[in-house]
Amino acid sequence: MLTYRVSRFGDAFVLFEEYADLAAVAMHRATVPYLAYTEAQQTGLIIKREVGFYKDI
Repeated sequence: MLTYRVSRFGDAFVLFEEYADLAAVAMHRATVPYLAYTEAQQTGLIIKREVGFYKDI
């Protein structure tokens, strides 16, 4: 991961992460923290999760 930023509005949190390329994203998705985050979503601890890909303009 190159960088990240977390923003909050009330009870909503937004996490922006920047990666060098799609291979780095795939590598991140195999890490213990990412898998724990995925498990937390499945148990209902995380209500909504959206993934998007953006480019700077």
